[in-house]
Amino acid sequence: MNELKVIPLGNSNINSIYKITFENRDYVLRISNYNNIFESKVLKILKTENINCPTIRENLLIDNKYIMICNYINGYSPNQIDMTIIRKLLLEVKKLHKVKFDYIEDENENYESIEKLKEYNKVAIKSKYLERESAFISNCIKRIDDNLELDILPTNIIHSDIKSENIIVNDKGVYLIDFGNAYIGNRLIDIIRIIMWFFIRYDNYDLEKIQEVIDMYFDDNDGLTVEELYSIDELLEFCLLYNLLKDIYLFENNVLKKEYIESCSLKWLEALKNSKNLENIMEVLKNAKRLTK
Repeated sequence: MNELKVIPLGNSNINSIYKITFENRDYVLRISNYNNIFESKVLKILKTENINCPTIRENLLIDNKYIMICNYINGYSPNQIDMTIIRKLLLEVKKLHKVKFDYIEDENENYESIEKLKEYNKVAIKSKYLERESAFISNCIKRIDDNLELDILPTNIIHSDIKSENIIVNDKGVYLIDFGNAYIGNRLIDIIRIIMWFFIRYDNYDLEKIQEVIDMYFDDNDGLTVEELYSIDELLEFCLLYNLLKDIYLFENNVLKKEYIESCSLKWLEALKNSKNLENIMEVLKNAKRLTK
């Protein structure tokens, strides 16, 4: 008789995650309050690609809960990220960015836009964390709105939330997991988020390693486009500000806890205000201009 085993892996206001063992096979069951239809479509596309990512088995809607079942990936989410892991991660990210797909039909609520940035700001700016930053954030949004044209940038499937919690490492390589924030956008957003999560600290920006990331990702056959090159400054600010305002918005709507805001989210505000370090990162990103197409 096959015994069903269920082990909780983690719970939050967004997801409840379980490991299920049945017929000697392991699966991950995720129950969410948020629409996972677009994510499931992306994973079905990636199922035929040679990318280290979850293999989707089922996605269901039951009692207004979005349920997804994927094959279980054995491994660990690393606390410390070295450049060996980064190199393997970037190989998977590059493969993701090269995936060919037809138009994915669905209203994707995770798509990042300047309009959504403004909507998050309407709530976030009233928070205790940002109430004294109104003028600074308004100036950031205006600068982004005036100079960043997301619609002219080349697009592909992007993960958009690449951080330690969303990768698994084992002896076969590095796996990208949790495509809940995936959408069709510009690849630089993934590169910038890798830089944000792994190389931006409150007191130290590792510019040498950021340069290594750029050198690993871009090459003679896959350089920046002209549109990407001239969007780097505002795109970096956009990613930082988007993470900040969305997190504060979710906090004000009782989705994220203050511990997360204070340990993770507020460093994006510090990065935005540290103009010298921000300019240094922009210059490192622009070093890929030697490969501009």
